[in-house]
Amino acid sequence: MNDAANDPLQQLRALLHQNPSHKTWQATCQCLETLPGDLLEVGLDYANEHLERWPDALRVRLVDLAQWTQAPPAWWPVVRALRVVDIDDSADKAAVFSSPHLAHITAMELVGANLKDQDIAALADSPHLANLRRLNLFYNHLSPPGAHAIATSPHLKNLTHLDLGGNVLIGTSGIRALTRSPYLTQLQHLGLAHASVRPETVETLATSPNLATLTSINLTGNSIGPRAITTLTASPHLANLHTLNLTGCPLGDQGIEALAATPHTTALHTLLLGKCHIGFQGAAALANFANLHQLHHLTLDQNPIGPQGAAALASSPHLSHLTTLHLDHCRLHPQGATALSLSPHLHNLTALHLANNRIDDHAIDDLTHAPVCQNLQLLILEKNHISDLGAHAIADSPQLTQLQHLNLNANQITQRGAHLLLSSPHLQQLTSLHLLGTHTTPQEKDALRIHQSLPKLIELAL
Repeated sequence: MNDAANDPLQQLRALLHQNPSHKTWQATCQCLETLPGDLLEVGLDYANEHLERWPDALRVRLVDLAQWTQAPPAWWPVVRALRVVDIDDSADKAAVFSSPHLAHITAMELVGANLKDQDIAALADSPHLANLRRLNLFYNHLSPPGAHAIATSPHLKNLTHLDLGGNVLIGTSGIRALTRSPYLTQLQHLGLAHASVRPETVETLATSPNLATLTSINLTGNSIGPRAITTLTASPHLANLHTLNLTGCPLGDQGIEALAATPHTTALHTLLLGKCHIGFQGAAALANFANLHQLHHLTLDQNPIGPQGAAALASSPHLSHLTTLHLDHCRLHPQGATALSLSPHLHNLTALHLANNRIDDHAIDDLTHAPVCQNLQLLILEKNHISDLGAHAIADSPQLTQLQHLNLNANQITQRGAHLLLSSPHLQQLTSLHLLGTHTTPQEKDALRIHQSLPKLIELAL
């Protein structure tokens, strides 16, 4: 038994028969480092064979690329995804990206790596990146020449995910080169968050038949208004889109009405519209949008939709498949929460975010005892007007038996309310409870931690 415990190959076999996880992956790499030279090749072959069933995203290492492509560690051949810390300006980046040690890599994150157009050109010219599927170049110094280098590279033809967010100099001509590329025909995700995308750039996107394979696009933080969103969503080339992120774009109600009028978004299951200047009319337009019947995730955080907007969403039969609804900081007030509680359609929700809406105890009682909460696994009620009465309503609700995560930070709950929550017979599935900023003394907090009786609770923040 001791021999097996001291045998690194035996340890490797034991690790690789565990379920895929970040912890197991780190231990596997450490184990490979301990293998002597005569066993390393055997260990690598065995590891690669068993790691084939793992997602590439788990086979990730944080690396100093310039150093490790020259002298790779023992576990390098089993890595599939790289997160690059930095590439020193003094490094020969052409040599780094042309290293044959990168031939097995399928994903690279080069976020904030200070790459310029000539560096991007070196990357695009590398024949050893032909297996790359995901490339994240968020917040670098990419301008049209760099975009053109990516667009004209036959070595990047297998890319399915390309993130160019934060590259404010990319311009319309750079995006035009990408969307007209004869090689980037397999793109499924395109990230252009905070990239100074303008209405004319949106038109370039919308008219590109190369985007027919696109299922996800991120346009967060760009100056996209009603006219631009009309152009984008009217494109038949975006009919396969299932995730659309327009967070922080100044759409207004008019932009949402334009979005709701398009016939080409029937595949949407995730729609992110936080901080888009949407009011009641925009919420009502969404509620009447029949094409949202496949929608599972809707975010409307930081839009002043008010109680009327909440009521419109709650009464929509087109939102019956929603599992996640974000309505943080939407000026719902108690009436809005009560309107949600009366919904006959939102019973599939597993996550509900209602932070900072001035919701009071009576509205919490209405909400948490309604069928809309029967499948909830996560409930965010931070920064509302909830006291011990509201805590009692939550603790006493038979609708919350599936709840795993509850956030009540920054409310008016005292030790009494916290005790009710921590001894609730209905919250037995709870694994995390956040009660930061509540009215409890250090001694009361210690007592609550000692006497809590929720069997699955792992995280208690007081």
